Amino acid sequence: PQGSEMDDLKSVMDHDGGKQATAATYEEAEMRVRNLMQEEEAMFEESRLWTLSVFCKTRSDLISSFVMYSRVLGKDGEVVGYDTGIAYQKLRLYAQIIDEHRDILSCNPAVTRALIREAQEKIDKVVNLMDQTDQHGRVVFLSSMQRVDFKKLDDEIAIYISRYILFMLHSLMFDEDVQKNGIVVVNDYEHFDLLAGLRQQRRRRLDDRAARRRKVMMELVQALPIRFTCFHLVNIPWWLHATISLLLAFQSSSIGKKVHFSDWHQVYKQVAGPSFWPVEHGGSDYSLDEIPNARHVRYIDSIRDE
Repeated sequence: PQGSEMDDLKSVMDHDGGKQATAATYEEAEMRVRNLMQEEEAMFEESRLWTLSVFCKTRSDLISSFVMYSRVLGKDGEVVGYDTGIAYQKLRLYAQIIDEHRDILSCNPAVTRALIREAQEKIDKVVNLMDQTDQHGRVVFLSSMQRVDFKKLDDEIAIYISRYILFMLHSLMFDEDVQKNGIVVVNDYEHFDLLAGLRQQRRRRLDDRAARRRKVMMELVQALPIRFTCFHLVNIPWWLHATISLLLAFQSSSIGKKVHFSDWHQVYKQVAGPSFWPVEHGGSDYSLDEIPNARHVRYIDSIRDE
């Protein structure tokens, strides 16, 4: 990763944040967030309409996802309260981004479904949303860098990858498993072609609109109420290991604890056993091309016209 790619990694790792309980119960937290929204009603109208038109989710759905994100956990892992300040600040940021970039983000449910399906086809199993949760109840994203064809990785494909991640994460913010247990990301860099990647990076020059679209998508991802619990970087090249280690040296310890330079044996122990994964990553039941997609399809199908 160079430049903006490294900033993207830091942003995704850093948007969990520390929390302090300001409401004892979910009901109290929800009411406080609603009251704060009423004080700035006009600011949230565009985001309410956008979320309803694109994802068929109501204002109550939105509030619920941000309040659930703000849960404060005790040492035993039990909920001890909710941080309504974090819930409202993140919800306000979400609304502000949508309001400022309506021209890029606007689309109806039918278009959204088509975009997700097209993006999934274009990225060719580079990014995969696993059907089952891991042994800790977390939703799993698997990135298989061996599927990256740098000769085909043009600006259009880069936008498709960003769009797929944005839409799927946006769907995940309403997922009960994600709200309770978070997301774990596993990136496998086996057969990652450094020279091809560097050559392609030098050739890639996003036009202004494509660059803005990518920037807006990453800003919105950071505003989503999603907790990334950890990142497992498997078979990582030495140069990328060194780059990320240098980046982490200047970040808080809470960010560093989320990133693990792993091998697959460690992933099997800490995330899920071999049978969970496609054969390319040590499993035996199915390949990347045959990866189950019930969870993915369920999200797409939930985006329905009223």
